[in-house]
Amino acid sequence: MTGAVAAGSCRSAHVMAEGIGLKRVRLVLELGPGTGVFADAILARLAPAARHVTVSGPVDAVISGLPWTVMPRERRVGGHTEAVDERKPYIL
Repeated sequence: MTGAVAAGSCRSAHVMAEGIGLKRVRLVLELGPGTGVFADAILARLAPAARHVTVSGPVDAVISGLPWTVMPRERRVGGHTEAVDERKPYIL
């Protein structure tokens, strides 16, 4: 399933990644890496010891300490509610 009107461009990915302080992070989780343009922008800015993990496609379970089920849908982290299929079992 594609949710974007068009694939992200290299320029837009680099502009978006520029201002979020990626040099200071230890771990980045990217949901739906698609064509990889955001991955390239992220990797170009990460410190050598940092890790970049991507998740693409459906998952069978999401394990999180976040209170997903009691958060209003619009407040869930980053709006990435597609990572959680509420019809499948989950562990909190």
